[in-house]
Amino acid sequence: MNRRILLVLGVVFAVLIGITYLQSRPTAPVIPTQDRFTSFIGRDLNMTVLDIQAIRLRDPQSDKSFVISRDANGNWTAPDSEGSLDTTAASNIAKTVVAMPYSQSVSLEVNPDLTQYGFLPNGSLLVDIVLNHTSEGHAIAVGGLSPNGLEYYVLVDDKPQVLLIQRGAVDYLKSLVAKPPLT
Repeated sequence: MNRRILLVLGVVFAVLIGITYLQSRPTAPVIPTQDRFTSFIGRDLNMTVLDIQAIRLRDPQSDKSFVISRDANGNWTAPDSEGSLDTTAASNIAKTVVAMPYSQSVSLEVNPDLTQYGFLPNGSLLVDIVLNHTSEGHAIAVGGLSPNGLEYYVLVDDKPQVLLIQRGAVDYLKSLVAKPPLT
C-alpha cells in the first residue's frame, strides 16, 4: 500500500514540475485570428514592378547592402557593385518585393516593444524602395521568425502594425545580400 501511495505521489510531483516548467517559458506574441487575411505588400503600397526605380537590400547586422536601380532606358543595373548584374535576378528581386505575401497583421500599441518580434534593435533585413516619377520611398523592416518558423515579422513604412510575411520571399532577398547576382 505504501509503495502505491509513493508511486502516485511521485507521478503527481513529476506532472507538477512539468506544468511549472511549461508555464515559466516565455510566450511568443499572439496575433489575433480575426485579423487573418492574405494580401501582398505591393497592393497595400499601391506599387507595381514597373513603378520601382531602385531597391536597396541591407543586412543591419553586417551592414552589407546590395542596390539595384533602373537606368535611363529602364534596364536594371547595380550601380554600387562591380561586375555584370544578372538582369533576370534583378527583375525577380523587384517581383519578390512587390508580391511579398502576408497572412496576418496585428495592430501595435503606442511605443510597442518590438524585441518580441525580433527587432533587436533593427531586425534581420531592411528593404528600401524608391518609386519612379514621384521619388516616393517605402521601407520594409524584417524582424525575426514567428514561433512556427514559417513566417517573418515585418514592419512597413510607419504603419502601426506588424505583418507576418511568408519565409520564402524574405529568405530569397536575404540570400542576395550575402551573394549578389553579379558575374
